[in-house]
Amino acid sequence: MEEKFILFDDAREGGGQGRLYRRPVGEIVAWALEEVRPALEALRTATHGGRHVAGFIGYEAGQALDPALIADARVGEGPLLWFGLFEGYEAVASSSFGDPAGAFAGPVAPRTDQATYLAAAKVVREGLFA
Repeated sequence: MEEKFILFDDAREGGGQGRLYRRPVGEIVAWALEEVRPALEALRTATHGGRHVAGFIGYEAGQALDPALIADARVGEGPLLWFGLFEGYEAVASSSFGDPAGAFAGPVAPRTDQATYLAAAKVVREGLFA
């Protein structure tokens, strides 16, 4: 069984101490738009109950918060929201991760051609102006 963990690290000089959340005692997940609001309520309940929560909310989950957007909602693969529920966290020294200036992910390569990108951007822009 895989161990789930979340690491928050402020790698800036003088930044805050890292936090390592391990071994969640529960999870809150939303796979569909109609599950987002109940999941957010469950997160509120968990934090009011003393739990630490750490995870993510996908961009598309925001569509669940505006009824005008639900009809045209685009849902990708994976959950819209995932949070682990934790008893606490371990403080981790940011210096243990090395110098962030040395990080390199590799060369950037577009996954689409310029014409396709510009056409999609136009659709988004028109939607924003509407």
